[in-house]
Amino acid sequence: MRPFPRDLYTALEEMKKSELVYNTLGKHSFKVFIKAKTDEWLDFNEQVHSWEINNYLRY
Repeated sequence: MRPFPRDLYTALEEMKKSELVYNTLGKHSFKVFIKAKTDEWLDFNEQVHSWEINNYLRY
């Protein structure tokens, strides 16, 4: 059994390979979903999160 993806980016990379998801959503919805979630991931990675502040900047 393969482990679940550890982050959204890895999940999206796996989803792009899925014929089941592609066929279920259809070409247009599949492309829109992948684009929206990719943009979400990119936006998330540009943020400084509280965990980073608490662990790296507390001194």
